[in-house]
Amino acid sequence: MEVTSTRKHVPNESSTVQLNRSKWKFNEVVASMLKFYAEKGDVQTSVSILIVLGDLGKRLVPDSLTKQWFSTYIDLLMQKQLWNISSLVIKLCPLPEISEMNQQSTYYHITCGKCNKLIEQKGWQCSRCEKIFSTCSFCNGTVKGLFVWCQVCGHGGHLKHIRDWHKTETRCPAGCGHECFTHPAVL
Repeated sequence: MEVTSTRKHVPNESSTVQLNRSKWKFNEVVASMLKFYAEKGDVQTSVSILIVLGDLGKRLVPDSLTKQWFSTYIDLLMQKQLWNISSLVIKLCPLPEISEMNQQSTYYHITCGKCNKLIEQKGWQCSRCEKIFSTCSFCNGTVKGLFVWCQVCGHGGHLKHIRDWHKTETRCPAGCGHECFTHPAVL
């Protein structure tokens, strides 16, 4: 026995919405939106959407435009000293010439904590103010090997001493009061 419905299909609002969605040109609309935000100076939105779209985003705008937006956004992040976020944006970029930036051109400059002079030579002492710049905050001895330090307060010392200190303490061993580690035993 076959069951048939005598109800006639009446288009309702949801079927109309589905019909309109099928006519919606996703690539054109999203590409237009990305360009709109970028032209308004909001490259953060354009880059964030491209990251979320992943492989879909590669086809929406030319590589030259994607490179320009990512480069501009990374420069802005670096100006604000948001190093971790800029590194993540570099990593998530679909273009190899941007995503490979994390594997090259990494430089760091060390300055004296007392006089702020750039340290250009090897050694344990500043050539301008003669301060020994690798003093262990725990034992007050000169560190002549691996030196670890807090990037916020600048205090540090021998790796073993800093590790041992931070197994139970979160504040800086130099006594400056900074919370160098919010979770003990991170090292």
